[in-house]
Amino acid sequence: MLSDDPSRFEVGSVFQLDPDPGAGTITVDRTREHQGRLIVKFDGFDDRNQAETIRGAKLFVEPGSLRALEDDTFWQMDLEGLEVFDVEGRRLGVVDEVLTRQDQDLWKVATDGEDVLVPAVKAIVKHVDLEARKVILDPPVGLFGEAE
Repeated sequence: MLSDDPSRFEVGSVFQLDPDPGAGTITVDRTREHQGRLIVKFDGFDDRNQAETIRGAKLFVEPGSLRALEDDTFWQMDLEGLEVFDVEGRRLGVVDEVLTRQDQDLWKVATDGEDVLVPAVKAIVKHVDLEARKVILDPPVGLFGEAE
């Protein structure tokens, strides 16, 4: 489970087992921390065999239950699909995937050639416009294959 919001797993929290709304939901019954990890017990999963039936399943929340983000912080799902331009207006590609890393996220930008991994840092990412569905980058020379 990936979440930077520990309250996401409070007792009574509801998750979808699949992005398909017909896949069913599960509810948090109780939680506890053990050796730096959060142990979550869901209603109706009363023993290890029942819990094994959902091992590896991805849990999803309704978009309306997402918390507000700080400025210059974005949901991964909102970034994927944005067109990418450099500061001079040249189209570079499309954000294909956001790779979450401990030190910084990387945006995989699909170009006309190879995919390019762009560090999501303010020195490179100059502007994100969700309404216009575009990102403005100031990439270092060579990141997108251009010569000096």
